[in-house]
Amino acid sequence: MKPSAFTFKRLAILLIFASLLPLTACGPAGRTEPSIKTVGELNQEVWIYEWGYWKVVNIWIFNANEWRLIGNKMDIVVFLKTYQAEGRGVIVKLQKQDSPDGNVIYIIELAGRGMDELNWQAFNGTAVFNQQNGQLHLMLPSQPLDDLRSYQLTIHGGNILSANTTSYANDMVQWVNPDSVDVRMTGRFHAGELVPIILAVNPNLRTTIPAGVIAALGLLALILAIRVIHNKGRRKSLKQQSA
Repeated sequence: MKPSAFTFKRLAILLIFASLLPLTACGPAGRTEPSIKTVGELNQEVWIYEWGYWKVVNIWIFNANEWRLIGNKMDIVVFLKTYQAEGRGVIVKLQKQDSPDGNVIYIIELAGRGMDELNWQAFNGTAVFNQQNGQLHLMLPSQPLDDLRSYQLTIHGGNILSANTTSYANDMVQWVNPDSVDVRMTGRFHAGELVPIILAVNPNLRTTIPAGVIAALGLLALILAIRVIHNKGRRKSLKQQSA
């Protein structure tokens, strides 16, 4: 079942916009206040693993003025986001923090499986995913949420093969206020990160698979990961010697 087109981020835009309309004309006691066209900062971090598993961490930051305008409505948005995601089998963890400088911070962690679900939960359904020959091509034509004061996107994968940004390493790529996102990569394989996500997304595995088998599989995955890292280092060393 596809999610409704009226998703969390579109609702956020409407609620934020509605909250600003009466405040652009006059503030308390009839005082005129300037119009605010951008509200909030979103730092979004995405991990894409093998076998279609993924994790997203959304960190929303609102300064004191922004929170005064949209605080109550943002509480509703976050509640609806959590309700919607959990109803689709996505694992959600939520924290709300008040920082000493007056900022209000939401930390929303999501974990699930499937690129279609990742697209809706992280990018409002606007991303395009193409998978071929063990590679993933992710394209995002624009930011997933308009009217943000700042948007930073970080993607973690296996190997980053190419990206339309200069801020990337072997397994991580980052954009700040991008006009578009384009990255080719392989899925990430990290047993310590992946096994807890698999068990969380598939709770029946905890009862159908003995704990000893799960531990053995985790150990095997760790050994394979170490072997892959060792082989990469060996190939790099051989290239340097041949040069």
